[in-house]
Amino acid sequence: MRPYDSESIPASRLLVSFYYEGNPVGSFEGDVIPTEPGTYRHMPFRSVGHLWMGQALAAGRTVFCTYSQGASTIQFQVMAYPAYGTLVLDNFSVLDCE
Repeated sequence: MRPYDSESIPASRLLVSFYYEGNPVGSFEGDVIPTEPGTYRHMPFRSVGHLWMGQALAAGRTVFCTYSQGASTIQFQVMAYPAYGTLVLDNFSVLDCE
């Protein structure tokens, strides 16, 4: 098995990527996948999604991001980006993909 196969990484350490307007923003870090309001660490991607999310927050716009979990998509609001790699999240909802 290759060292970076998802089968060789414990399930609790799998990266969960999230998206803004369909563009990748980053991956959540650690063993916690956000499902409730709070401050969370993430690994930002050098991407247009991360750029646009930051610009929208700076302009005072409401920012919603998503990530996949099984057959559903989880949507959440990014309230603030207080420091590099840290996001304040709120308003979680499940968007069923049927």
